[in-house]
Amino acid sequence: MTVVGSQSNVRNRLLKIFSAIREEGGRIDSLRRAVGVEW
Repeated sequence: MTVVGSQSNVRNRLLKIFSAIREEGGRIDSLRRAVGVEW
């Protein structure tokens, strides 16, 4: 149960980070590789 909550928190954080990076316009691929997550 705590796992689901923490996952949603992490997901929200990643979404904020991704939106911020999109505005910068560039490092989504590198961040993806660093995180190891495929979107």
